[in-house]
Amino acid sequence: RELMHFIERLVVISKNNVVSAQDMKEQLNENVFETNYIGEEAETNNHLQSEKEQILLTLRETHSNISQAAKLLGIDRSTLYRKLRNYEIEIKKAYK
Repeated sequence: RELMHFIERLVVISKNNVVSAQDMKEQLNENVFETNYIGEEAETNNHLQSEKEQILLTLRETHSNISQAAKLLGIDRSTLYRKLRNYEIEIKKAYK
């Protein structure tokens, strides 16, 4: 399931029609694996910052569609709403 969500995220984030090995490396290094140990507190802050950034990026890519963003992030909509409140992220709906 995590792999499926990772691949979906790559497709959404990719600037080209083809996802390259470099895209995968960047996403893995940026979001999944942190190889440097920088202390527990700093690592927690880093994780929270990258989680917030990932949420913002996914919302941008899905044009603030909560259902799509939650699906791409691999979380429930209610969890996404809770995280939006915690990170003080406001969603501006754009109706067509």
